[in-house]
Amino acid sequence: MKNKKIYRKTDDCIIAGVCGGLADYFAIDETLVRIIFVILTIGGGSGILLYLVLWLVIPKEGKENNKNNWEENVKEFTQDVGKKAKTVAKEIKKEIKILLFGNFASQNCSAFPRFAPRFFQLSKN
Repeated sequence: MKNKKIYRKTDDCIIAGVCGGLADYFAIDETLVRIIFVILTIGGGSGILLYLVLWLVIPKEGKENNKNNWEENVKEFTQDVGKKAKTVAKEIKKEIKILLFGNFASQNCSAFPRFAPRFFQLSKN
């Protein structure tokens, strides 16, 4: 029997490649693995914890996971999480700006100066 190892996929990954790596290892569709993680997350939050643990433990494709580079894996994990968090924060910020100001300003530009003081006054309370 072939000695099969599990790796996180670096291509075709959405967050860290965990679902893709699991799908390759078990020879199932990536979408099915992603759905399982979503169900686990909605059903009690264990999906997020499991994903983070697997992200830390499973090496990237092309890298070997051994005891000698454990510190390197943890450092890389924290850097990856930081980068992903910054990306998500930027996307959320952009969506909020579009929701609050984009549609309103484009539909009624002359009303924006009258609306802005009331909006910021309400948000301070």
